[in-house]
Amino acid sequence: MIKYSLTLIFFTISLWATPSIILRDDIDVHDNFELFYYKDSSNSLKIEDISTTKFNEVSSNKFSFGYIKDTLWFKLKLKNDSSKDDFILSLNEHFYETANLYYYDTSWKKLENGVFTPLNQRSIQTSKLSFEFKILQNTSKTLYIELKGKFAYFGDIAVCKKDYFFTNQLLSMESFFVFVFGVLTIIILFNFFLWLNLREKIYIYYVGYTFFALLYLINISGLLAYLDLQYYMYKLHFTVGFTIVFLNLFSIEYFNANKHLKYATYLLKFLAFCV
Repeated sequence: MIKYSLTLIFFTISLWATPSIILRDDIDVHDNFELFYYKDSSNSLKIEDISTTKFNEVSSNKFSFGYIKDTLWFKLKLKNDSSKDDFILSLNEHFYETANLYYYDTSWKKLENGVFTPLNQRSIQTSKLSFEFKILQNTSKTLYIELKGKFAYFGDIAVCKKDYFFTNQLLSMESFFVFVFGVLTIIILFNFFLWLNLREKIYIYYVGYTFFALLYLINISGLLAYLDLQYYMYKLHFTVGFTIVFLNLFSIEYFNANKHLKYATYLLKFLAFCV
């Protein structure tokens, strides 16, 4: 009887315990953990209100909540058993209009960030929203993350050592998009010169398709922040429509649809016009 009673007690305590991360010297990055979250449907709660609010819902650090109108709050407890005291928390995404980090240190400290924050005003100058914070050795700290945006809510929260972030994480975040940017740029230039020499429409259609696909890639990857053009993030969604238009025109030429699929060609051109 005592055995079952103790099991029940420990189970109950675990339900109310705050998921925590133990920071150790042998672990450079923490990217697989759980944390509490709370959806503020009023979109008006401040950190003073949130700090006294019960966080009953648990999420993985790799979260996905779809499209919601609420302000999303995360609560994460850290315990520093390492020899370091400088750490980075990254969302690995760029598009949140509000992305703030709070912690208590004699008073509430607020680290502000967001997609429209200029790169030179960010403590971590990268397109991926990140925060630098200190936690003394052999102490604990509770972090609160506030997120608000117009896109679907998803991300991959990671906590790592500061030196590891700048030597490993930062490069890996942007390297893939930079590689694709270079490949698409070469394709655009190659096909543009082919069109100049041959004057065949299929090449200029492919240039148009690749160019607008490239603009869309730059937009969704957050690379606009490096050009201080993130303010045009929403307006650049027109690139999706133009990408489809030029893809239709390219497909018509590539398959010689005017000759073999005349009615399908009319349909594709009509759809392209509607876009």
